[in-house]
Amino acid sequence: MRRVLVITILILAIGSGGAASILTYRILKNNQVPNLISQPKPAPSLPLVVAAARLPYGTVLEPAHLKVVEWASAVRPAGSVHQHQAYGPGEGPAWH
Repeated sequence: MRRVLVITILILAIGSGGAASILTYRILKNNQVPNLISQPKPAPSLPLVVAAARLPYGTVLEPAHLKVVEWASAVRPAGSVHQHQAYGPGEGPAWH
């Protein structure tokens, strides 16, 4: 008696799993999801001036210390500059 109950439960479990997989397959087949992975949108990029190498604190910046890179974000960091310009003492953006 116990063996028949175990076999019956096993058959019901396998049948339920099969029915669930067939139902899931049919639903996903009918509702095609657009493939977003194959056509990624390039992130907008902005030019940003950064240090060309590690600089010790207190270094007076010269054009040789700087380079322009493409910043892959639509949001520019606060206080950043996008052109490689020579500023004299007390000129240019206020960095704190």
